[in-house]
Amino acid sequence: MDQITLREFDHLSVPPASTHKADEIKLIREDTRVSQAVFARMLNISVSTVHE
Repeated sequence: MDQITLREFDHLSVPPASTHKADEIKLIREDTRVSQAVFARMLNISVSTVHE
């Protein structure tokens, strides 16, 4: 199987990422019953980004 390059990636039908308000994100985190640190790790972002 050939590797997909960035040049080809733009042509794939990848839906744009959804946007959520802060209160919606907090509700998702609380519903999953994880701390801000765990939530950040799950999303591969910093804890300060989750905190904001």
